[in-house]
Amino acid sequence: MRLPFSILCSAALLFAGCKSNFFQKDKTTVHTSSHQESSSKIEGFLLEESFDIISNYSSIEIFGILKKPIDEEPGKFSNQLVFQRKLTDTEAQKLVKNLLYDSNYLWSSYNDNPDLSPSKQIIIKDGQNQINILFDRNLAYVTFINLNGASVLKIKNPLKSLLMNL
Repeated sequence: MRLPFSILCSAALLFAGCKSNFFQKDKTTVHTSSHQESSSKIEGFLLEESFDIISNYSSIEIFGILKKPIDEEPGKFSNQLVFQRKLTDTEAQKLVKNLLYDSNYLWSSYNDNPDLSPSKQIIIKDGQNQINILFDRNLAYVTFINLNGASVLKIKNPLKSLLMNL
């Protein structure tokens, strides 16, 4: 009788240890999965190349967009870029974090085709490549522009506030 009881106790301790490790590992997986979900929509939306440029940025510059009248065509305007500044490392990290966070976008507006009038251009470079982001402060839209075209999304706070204060 003693042998089966000691085997039973050993098995119970082994099972308890495995169960503890199993649940501890599961919690880690859930945390990692949650982090991946927070940027999974924007990663798919931007596609890999653009997402990688933003994720692996080397510099971020902010330009204001001024409307200049076109002399030959009354009522028509052209856009003039005016360099404002290069972001500090802290500012750049905060911007990138907010750009890559899914909850900062209104995904139901994906198919909207608004008439935008951007007030800022953000140029994100990763060394050799770049992505341009146009920000319309009045309608709260961003346009991601790269060599493959342009994609437009409506944004929410805190990204909207952050872009307005850059």
